[in-house]
Amino acid sequence: MALWAVIAQSTGFKTESPIMAYLCPDVQEAIIAYRVTTTGTRHVFPYYQGIRVEKQINHFLRRWTKMEKKWGLPYLRSNGLRHWVSHVGCEVRLSKPALAALMGHDTRSGWMSDWYNSPKIETILEEQAEKLPNGPLGDLDPPSVELIGMAHEDQEILEEWHRYKVHEIGLREFSDRAETIKNHLLKGVLHPEN
Repeated sequence: MALWAVIAQSTGFKTESPIMAYLCPDVQEAIIAYRVTTTGTRHVFPYYQGIRVEKQINHFLRRWTKMEKKWGLPYLRSNGLRHWVSHVGCEVRLSKPALAALMGHDTRSGWMSDWYNSPKIETILEEQAEKLPNGPLGDLDPPSVELIGMAHEDQEILEEWHRYKVHEIGLREFSDRAETIKNHLLKGVLHPEN
């Protein structure tokens, strides 16, 4: 199995250890598409005369702040994202070296056994791919839910909700239709026609 990964040397951070992260399939597809359409440098964050990676990241952070304001989101520091990734890694029980590599920390702890039994990069990436096949964001995917035995009226309301979500009808029209369906249900319960 071919493993796509990003291995980025960190400098001026807590340790001089590289960030080693398996790239999930949707990120791989985005990079392939980017490389097809890009001429010249193939770097995602190019470093050449006059442009530094830090400037690119600052540009990203400015756009992040605009997104927060646009959608009324609470301020979220980039460090909070790192802590969330660490939390997800712990939830799926990544080993200490695999989680440390993902966070850009030294894969060997202070324990003597870790210094002599440090896993290879390939082993770390294989573990990340196995336990986080869709990356840390895969943890946010909604669960697949199947409704069984739904009442006819509930099905009607669900269909109207779907029409609202895809912008076929507005909120007021959805609300009016749901109210009508509910009233028909109550009428049938309170005044059965049989």
